[in-house]
Amino acid sequence: MQFQNLLTYLSYPIKAVVSRSFYIDVMFRMKGVGLVYLLILCAALALPACLQVKEVLTKFKALDLPSVVAQIPASTISPQGVLEPINPNDTAPLVIRNTRGEAVMFYNLENVEVKGVTEQPPITITSHAAIIRTGEGSINVPWTSIYGNNGAQFEPLEAAGVLEQVFSASFFSIWVVVTLWFLSSLAFVVLVAASLTKVFSLMIAKTKVNFVLALRVNAFATTLIGFFTLAQFYVNFSLSFIVMCMVPIVYTMSVLSMVRRDIVRALKDPYFALSKKNPFLIWFDYQSRLLPNNTLDRGPEFEALTVEQQQERIENLKRNTARGIDLTTAVPDVNFFAQKTAKAEYGSHQSREERPFDNQEVQNNQGPYSFDENAGLDDPIFKEPSQNNEKAGSVRSGNKGEDSSFTP
Repeated sequence: MQFQNLLTYLSYPIKAVVSRSFYIDVMFRMKGVGLVYLLILCAALALPACLQVKEVLTKFKALDLPSVVAQIPASTISPQGVLEPINPNDTAPLVIRNTRGEAVMFYNLENVEVKGVTEQPPITITSHAAIIRTGEGSINVPWTSIYGNNGAQFEPLEAAGVLEQVFSASFFSIWVVVTLWFLSSLAFVVLVAASLTKVFSLMIAKTKVNFVLALRVNAFATTLIGFFTLAQFYVNFSLSFIVMCMVPIVYTMSVLSMVRRDIVRALKDPYFALSKKNPFLIWFDYQSRLLPNNTLDRGPEFEALTVEQQQERIENLKRNTARGIDLTTAVPDVNFFAQKTAKAEYGSHQSREERPFDNQEVQNNQGPYSFDENAGLDDPIFKEPSQNNEKAGSVRSGNKGEDSSFTP
C-alpha cells in the first residue's frame, strides 16, 4: 500500500502537465499541499541541475581559475554595471594565463579585435559582462546580474578566494543553493500567476476563485515551467518572464472553464449531476436528499433507487439548486464547492451521527448546506455580476450557514 502511495505521489508532476482532470483533485482534495509540492518539486529538479553545475565547476577548476582571476586589475563596477579599472593605465587588452601557461582569460574592456592576438581563451572580460565560450555557444553574464544595481568594488584576490570556496563546495551545499534558487524563481511566478488568475477567472472563465485556491492550482500548474527551467541548465536558451507567468495561467483558465462547464451542466442535467462523472457529486447528492420539510433522505445512492425514487431526488435537486438562477449570467464560486466537498468527504469517513450533515443541523435549518426558501440568489454558490451587487466598500452580513463578505 505504501509503495502504491509513493507511485501516486511520483505521478503528480506528470499529471500536473498532461491531465486537466487532475486539477479537480488539487482544488478539492489537496488543501495545504501547494507549497509542500512546490518545495519537493524544486528539490527534485535541483538534483539533475546540480550535476550540470558540478560538471561546470570541475571544468573551471581544471583551468586554475583562482590564479587567473587574481591577475585581473583592481576595478570598480558602477551602478549601471560598467567595469572600470581603478588605474587608468590598466585599460589595455591583456591575455591572462594560469600557472601552467595556458591562456584562460582575455581582459578586453572594449571587446574589440586586437592585432597580434591569435589565442581564443574561454573567458573574456568586457566592460559590461563576462563572456564564457562553450561548445554550444557563448554565454553573456552581465555584471549587474552578479553585483546588482548598487555598484561594487572588484578586488581580484578576494574574488579568487571566493572561487576557491565555490570549487571546494560539497554536492549537498550546491544542491541546497540550487533548490533555493528554483524555489524563489517558481514561487514568484506562482504569486504573479495567482494574482492574474483572480482577474482573468471572472473575465475569461466566468468563475470566482479565491486567492488561496488560485495559489494552490498555480503551484501545480508551474510544473512545466520547472521542467523548462531545468532544461536551461543543459540547453542554451532563455525563457522570458512573461512566458513563465502565462503558462500556469493558461492551465488554470482551462481548468476553471471546465469547472464552470461541469457546474452548469449539472444544474441543467440532473442525471449528470447525480452521476459519478460529476466532480461535484457530493454537493449535488446532498441537495437531492434535502426534503421540503428540511429533513434529510438517508436512502441509498441514486443509481440504486427505483425510477419513482430517482424522480423524487431529481425534484429535490431542482428545487434546492435551480430556483431563481440565471445560468447565462451566474458566476460559480469554485471555493464554495472546494470547501463543501472537502468537508463532505471528511464526513464520509465518520459515522452518520458525526458527519457534518447531521439531523440537528437540518432540523434547525442551520447546516452549511441548508436551503432557505427565501434566499433566492443569495445562495453562496453563485455571485451575480448584474444583480444584487453590494455597493463598493460595504460589508454584507452573512445569513445563517454562510460567511460575511466585503465588497472592495
